[in-house]
Amino acid sequence: MLVAYYAYNGYDGQSYSNLMPGFSSVPLNSYSDPSVVDSVINTMATDMGTDKGLPASSTGTGDTTFWYALDGEKWTVADDLAYGYTPSLEDGLYKYITLAGYNIDASDVFNQLIYGYDHNTQGFTFAQFEAQINDGIPLMVELDGHSMLGYGYSTDNGTDTIYVHDTWNSGGGTMAWGGDYGGMQMVAVTDFLPVPEPCGLLLDVVCLLGLAVFRIKSPAA
Repeated sequence: MLVAYYAYNGYDGQSYSNLMPGFSSVPLNSYSDPSVVDSVINTMATDMGTDKGLPASSTGTGDTTFWYALDGEKWTVADDLAYGYTPSLEDGLYKYITLAGYNIDASDVFNQLIYGYDHNTQGFTFAQFEAQINDGIPLMVELDGHSMLGYGYSTDNGTDTIYVHDTWNSGGGTMAWGGDYGGMQMVAVTDFLPVPEPCGLLLDVVCLLGLAVFRIKSPAA
């Protein structure tokens, strides 16, 4: 859903059509061939090191590992590579973007604990989330057990509320920043910075739908 947002909407006047070429007119929830969806999910799951649990009839939990720094600093794909912590959610996202032809740096894809989680003093704040949404940059919200797309916010009645697509239903939902959703506490965010349109490199269409339909559970490692 995160990369599909850029493929459909672009950013700052730039096109990101290579993320999902040829599918700009197809609703994200409309897939006529389940076998194609399964193939896409399995391809992306391999890049992310997922303990495959999809389709529902197969074995596995569907869990995907992501890493973070306990002090609240950013944990980047460059850190993953330096310590050999691959494959991972963030590493798989980085591979997807670069294979689509975008010149993104390994330090531009990262996880970060939210401020205050486990008493950290350097984590990602609601003010940062608010600023990104205002700038048209959605991001992934990491719960202790699941990943969601964060795409909006509200500060009505003095409450910091975020809007999410939870991958469980088409409507999504809301949650308090740093609170619980579906019985799971908000832990961190996964983020990347938009990059320029690539120069003609195309990723196989089977892979391109991956993150639009990939349902990830992400236990904090």
